[in-house]
Amino acid sequence: MAIPDISNIEDLLFVSRLFIPGESRDIVVSCVYAYIFGGQDKLRIIDIADIENPRFVSEIPIDGEDA
Repeated sequence: MAIPDISNIEDLLFVSRLFIPGESRDIVVSCVYAYIFGGQDKLRIIDIADIENPRFVSEIPIDGEDA
């Protein structure tokens, strides 16, 4: 996961990066959390309150029927 600084879209810079193993299919940001749905039927929760130091919070398995 990479967090860009979009204040100057012509000169895009990345503020931080966090390695998340596997495939990521979708991401939703709400308040200080990023919710990442992965290809392995898992929901990963990342704390982005400090965008320069994102932190892995949890990984929740999601049954294909519930997704």
